[in-house]
Amino acid sequence: TKAWVKYVTKNEWLVDWAGAKIREAGSGSDVTVGVEVWNRGRQFEVDVVVIRGHRIYVASCTTDSTTDLCKGKLFEVAFRAQQLGGGLARSAVVCLAEKNGQELLQADVEAAWGSSNTPQVFGAAHLREWAGIDGPANVADLRSWLAS
Repeated sequence: TKAWVKYVTKNEWLVDWAGAKIREAGSGSDVTVGVEVWNRGRQFEVDVVVIRGHRIYVASCTTDSTTDLCKGKLFEVAFRAQQLGGGLARSAVVCLAEKNGQELLQADVEAAWGSSNTPQVFGAAHLREWAGIDGPANVADLRSWLAS
């Protein structure tokens, strides 16, 4: 059906799956996917929102692997997270960038940010690890992000 094709070809499957993995990593956390937010008369959507203790975590998901698009998503999610949770908010992008691209993105954002709440980049290697493609499923990096 059209709904299934849209679900598979757009980011929706990744949003749901990343939300489930984040929920698995942060047991006891309130995880919500597809959140529509109104802020100062403007509407935007956030893919995954986690409330854990006094901190909010926001993740943006894209099935793209290109550095430019992933970088745009990365800076947008960092901005949106701060709008929602102020300076204590944490942000991440979940994308299909391979290891080299993921490392470049992480280095770019760390150089630009220079703070303790630098956005996190989760790339294709992380997703394979979460799914247990080359061994047992492992969401330790998500646990570390949720503990930051």
